[in-house]
Amino acid sequence: MLIYKHSTRCGISSMVLDRLERTWTSEDNPIKPYILDLISFRNVSNAVAQHFQVYHESPQVILIKDGKAIYDASHMQVSFEALKSQAQ
Repeated sequence: MLIYKHSTRCGISSMVLDRLERTWTSEDNPIKPYILDLISFRNVSNAVAQHFQVYHESPQVILIKDGKAIYDASHMQVSFEALKSQAQ
């Protein structure tokens, strides 16, 4: 599972989301993505950061496997290839 923490007020967050969506493929892809709107659901974002013990950033991806955060990246380090390699 992937959580993408997205700020609808941030141009960089929109740019990173667009880049991720353009490169995302379903082919041989075990990752189930979820987008978390930080503006509308800040309390959920805070709970995610606390539960998975990942410092909050935006934009940010958190890859979760077996109930644990196994990878996180923010800003321009967010890439489909990096996520795919971490998920395997």
